[in-house]
Amino acid sequence: MKRQIQQFIILITLSFVLSACTSTGLKGVVESPEVKVKGVRLDKLTFTTAEAILSLNIKNPNAFMVPLRGLDYSLSLNSVSVAQGKLEKNLSIESHQSRMIEIPVSFKLLELIQTVPSIVRSRDFTYQLKGNTHFPFINIPFSRIGRVGQ
Repeated sequence: MKRQIQQFIILITLSFVLSACTSTGLKGVVESPEVKVKGVRLDKLTFTTAEAILSLNIKNPNAFMVPLRGLDYSLSLNSVSVAQGKLEKNLSIESHQSRMIEIPVSFKLLELIQTVPSIVRSRDFTYQLKGNTHFPFINIPFSRIGRVGQ
């Protein structure tokens, strides 16, 4: 059971992180970072939550350093909130450089377990990933809505 939950969490997390990072930025002025998922590991499993650590390699394609102060996000599947996370850490990614970061993800198991049967039956689901990226003087919200499957 623990292994099946871990595999499901990895699949869901990879799908959303990759889809959330597909915006193109302002071509020629500011480019969106290139994000690659390097791994997901289950950190803690209780009766109510599963906590995982998502390892990302983020490449800054811009000619300037990007100062990141953190981010927060939430994930909904078929309109049911199933995960949330927050990273409060000062990071900078130098121009044309890559950096590994680890982001905590907390899954609500009851909501996830209630949502999984309909996803398995229909072989598709809608998702919404929303949150804020924190920079020194501004928070920039993001929201991605999509469909996975048929």
